[in-house]
Amino acid sequence: MRIALKFAYDGRQFHGYARQPGLRTVESEILDALDRIGARHLRFRSASRTDKGVSALGNVIAFDTNFRLEEICRALNANIEDIYFLGYAEVPLDFNPRIAEERWYRYHLYGRHDTSLFEEIAGIFLGEHNFSSFARMEEGRNPHREIRHIDIGEDEEFTLIDIRAQSFLWQMVRRIVGAMLSIEKGDRGIEDVERAIKGEKIIFSIAPSEPLFLMDVKYKNMEFERVEVRDLDDEKLEADLRLKFLRYLS
Repeated sequence: MRIALKFAYDGRQFHGYARQPGLRTVESEILDALDRIGARHLRFRSASRTDKGVSALGNVIAFDTNFRLEEICRALNANIEDIYFLGYAEVPLDFNPRIAEERWYRYHLYGRHDTSLFEEIAGIFLGEHNFSSFARMEEGRNPHREIRHIDIGEDEEFTLIDIRAQSFLWQMVRRIVGAMLSIEKGDRGIEDVERAIKGEKIIFSIAPSEPLFLMDVKYKNMEFERVEVRDLDDEKLEADLRLKFLRYLS
């Protein structure tokens, strides 16, 4: 049986997502917890490998196992810290969580910002473009990505930047936010973004990782069976992580 699990974590508690020798990472903690509960985890795959400091409210893993589907989230939650398993689904044997329909990231900017300016800049990024100036490029990686939506909002403490696409390049969201902040400060102009999105190499600042959350990863024709996690629903969990971030700022 192949299963997929949806989970959340406080990224500031880990040295990134991917396994690294001698360091506490999200992936290594999950694999250790699976071993502790006696769950086989063949062909283990992850939807997104977030950077150090980035949190998640809806990342996804998949693996082959013989563990009882309805009990695995509860068993994992009882044997792991700073990671919260929120739902499960049985999936086809060829399911790969990296092949998603959509990924949704949210960046939390503390305080009030020029939302009208941000919306103008966001419009430049929409659609398919060359994002090589807005990513840490890996050799042989296609720099073209399609951004479907960028929404700018506000709440009591934060300006929120929601970005949705099927896939992202390394550090792409943080560099898009960094470009917005550079223009807001007057260090760069909107025309610099217009030139860069056409392929011209222009260096923009990169926003810090801690305010960035992977909100969700979605798949066609797939629903997760939700589980209760320490009396936290999605909104409460995000609020809890954001409260920790406010304490970090102070």
